[in-house]
Formats: sequence, C-alpha cells, structure tokens
Amino acid sequence: MKILFPDLSRLVTYDQDRPAGLPMVREATIDGLRSFGHEPVVALDLDDGDADLALVDAVDAPSRDALDAVLELGRRGLPVVV
Repeated sequence: MKILFPDLSRLVTYDQDRPAGLPMVREATIDGLRSFGHEPVVALDLDDGDADLALVDAVDAPSRDALDAVLELGRRGLPVVV
C-alpha cells in the first residue's frame, strides 16, 4: 500500500506552535509503516500521485488552510486518516 504522508502540521493557527515532538512521531510512524511493507511517501503538498491512502497529523489548532487541505484530499477520492 502506498501511503501519502503530507506535512500539514506546519499549517497551524498563527498564535500556535507546531508540536515539538511531532517530527519524532512522524519518523516512528514512517519506520513502522515500512516494517509492515507499506510505502510511505512524505510530501510537503497534496500531490497524491498514485497513493492509496493519506495519513494526516492531527494538531491542536489547525489553520483553515490545513482543514481545506484535508477536505481537498477527500474530494479527490483519497481516503484520509487523521
């Protein structure tokens, strides 16, 4: 399974910080997915290529841009896991 892992966590509201531990969680998740034979694709945008699923980080205060990006992935027919 090819899994898109877009980095939407940078799209937090202007008065919030990106969670400090998030990069470690992302790396562990990617390593875990690879160990199960999946192909995670890390992207800074929404280019899903031929992905089967999108795995999106949940942050406490997403910006409107982050929410719009998640909705756009769904509109493309790509299943989204938050």
